[in-house]
Order: sequence, then C-alpha cells, then structure tokens
Amino acid sequence: MNKESFKSNLRELSSKLLFRKKSAGFVRRHQRYEVNFASNILMQGRTVPIPGIINEISLGGVRMRPATTYLLQREDEVASVQIGEVYYPCQIKNTGPDGYGIRLSRQIDEDLVDEIVREFGTKAAAA
Repeated sequence: MNKESFKSNLRELSSKLLFRKKSAGFVRRHQRYEVNFASNILMQGRTVPIPGIINEISLGGVRMRPATTYLLQREDEVASVQIGEVYYPCQIKNTGPDGYGIRLSRQIDEDLVDEIVREFGTKAAAA
C-alpha cells in the first residue's frame, strides 16, 4: 500500500468513526437528559468495574464516558452499569468521542430518572 492510499483509507475510516449518522428510520424512544455523575461499568467476564461519568440518561439507556485514556470499540458487548446503588444489565450499542451509548435491558424507574435529573441534570439533551 502506498502512502497516498494509506492516507485515503485513514481519512475514510476516521470520517466513518467520528461522523456516523443515525439511520433514516431511527427514532429515539425516550427523552434524554444531560447529567453528570460518577458511575461504574462492569464488563461481562471481568471482576473489576471501570469508573466513569454518566453524561446522559433516559428511561432506556445512558451515555457513559469511562475514566480511561482511550475508548475501546465495544459495540454489542454485554455489561452492567451502575445507576445509584443498582447495577443494570446492559449492552453497549455504540462508541463515540463522548463515550459509550448503552441500552439497558430493563427501563430505569421514572422516579429515579427524575431524581437524578433534579440532582445532577444540566438540561434536556439534543435529539
């Protein structure tokens, strides 16, 4: 592979990773809220949780930025994420510069989301 071909491939890969668009039929089910609170994620098969910050929350999922230097591509990995005192089973659906997009296996109680948004919220997240 020559230098120009390598640069072209690198640019294409970078644009795919950084500027992915949602599919045309994608519709978000729950309102997202910007929040900032400490949490942990425990990857399936691991014994030590990874600390991080949850920066968005909804009834059905969260966006979490692990406190690591690098974000590993972890799409479709099974894990558990801590929200309050409870670990919720989940699946990582995407990896982006802001962290992991995580879908919970069961919804968070609406009262808990309201409490978290009151205590740690900043504003409603963009769609």
